[in-house]
Amino acid sequence: MHIILSNEAFFQAIINLGIRANYLYSSLITRLGVKPPDGRVVVIVVSQNEWDGHIALFELFEECEALYKKQIDQYRIRYVCCKDLESVRLNPNLEKASFILVVNEDLRDAASYPELKQILPFL
Repeated sequence: MHIILSNEAFFQAIINLGIRANYLYSSLITRLGVKPPDGRVVVIVVSQNEWDGHIALFELFEECEALYKKQIDQYRIRYVCCKDLESVRLNPNLEKASFILVVNEDLRDAASYPELKQILPFL
């Protein structure tokens, strides 16, 4: 038996499959207890001294605001400070992190990181 489908029926079947896949994915996330992202940008800062890490991040954000002429929405950013890369590897926030800032002598200015324009939440 041969079944011939029109283009409309074919595309509707693809849409229905996508809807079903989204439903199954969301139900699996719910059952696993994993929260979907809440619109926050998670920033991991690696620095031996936590205070130095916050200062470096603050300076980077100031440079981004001056470079892109937009204000960063600080309420949508979550900061996580770690002392070394091993503690970053073990941190549960690693899979949610939008970027990792390693504070050392090789730290560059905001113009060296053009991807921050798409990552940071601007007002």
